[in-house]
Amino acid sequence: MKMSYNICFLGPDYKSSKGGISSVIKIYTSLYSSSLFIPTTGGDSIYNKLFYFVKAIILLPLYVLFKGVNIIHIHGASNISFYRKTIFIFLGKILGLRIIFHIHGGGFKEFYNNGNSKFIHYVLKKCHLIIVLSDQWLQFFKEDLGIKNVKVLNNVIDYPDVKKEKTTSDKIQFLFLGHIYREKGIFDLIEVINENKNFYTENIRLHIGGGMFQTEALKIYLKENKLMNVIKFHGWVTGNEKNELLNSSDVFILPSYKEGVPISILEAMSYGLGVISTNVGGVPSIVLDYKNGILIEPGNKKMIKKSIDFFIENPKKAREYGVYGRKVVEGYYPGNIKKELKRIYKEIL
Repeated sequence: MKMSYNICFLGPDYKSSKGGISSVIKIYTSLYSSSLFIPTTGGDSIYNKLFYFVKAIILLPLYVLFKGVNIIHIHGASNISFYRKTIFIFLGKILGLRIIFHIHGGGFKEFYNNGNSKFIHYVLKKCHLIIVLSDQWLQFFKEDLGIKNVKVLNNVIDYPDVKKEKTTSDKIQFLFLGHIYREKGIFDLIEVINENKNFYTENIRLHIGGGMFQTEALKIYLKENKLMNVIKFHGWVTGNEKNELLNSSDVFILPSYKEGVPISILEAMSYGLGVISTNVGGVPSIVLDYKNGILIEPGNKKMIKKSIDFFIENPKKAREYGVYGRKVVEGYYPGNIKKELKRIYKEIL
């Protein structure tokens, strides 16, 4: 007998929340016109977040009863996100649903080891399937945690809006996109530039697009160290502004301390940028050292400088790496991901 499925996605409200999970959910909901979406958090204030959370708890049973939902595809990460999603995993079990927990971000190993590991393991075992973003995370969940029902699914990005001709400049244009806080490596990066300010002012331009957390600390550092001639902070960028930055940049740089498989790197590769990033999480699965980018150690400022200098000395490599990166990222476009999701939904039924 052929089994049909009605999917309900759960996760942060992609209309009001920023970051990689929101962008993934936005694309997923567009792939399935009949799918439903329940935001479990959203907005900036604790009152907004609480409102979304309570509303989601009420909506899920109603969607099961009146809209025939039989699969919930929950998008989450570690820390507070995990505990928030735990409520919906338990609720899904009570309602007799098939439960997929799609784990994003790069902090789950530390979260598991430093938190209530027995409870976390118990919750994971309640799910019918755990989706992770790379083979490295698959190995962690299967071998370290003993979770068998785990599958790798590539992150998804939208098709790029690439200009026919990339903007040219005498200076190498570097780009950072992401949340502004120390674990993203942004302060390591700007400290390297500050320590070599005279040289870099003549040779590079760093564009920073991001927000939240330590944005004010970033602004103060740039102003106090007179870095405005070499670094431009754009704030959080979306739409045309983001597209312009991706089209006009040469190298994407994300010296992060922990990651899953960053949407920002995938997007940069789709626009033909070379990449500098750290050898953490699933990054080595998409950034191949000296083929489409350069891998460095997190927190290693000497390696950050060396990788920046490499592109100054070899400017043609940025475009060469970008060509290779576009090939790597082909499996991350919506058409391919929809085929994989279709197989997954049928299997768990």
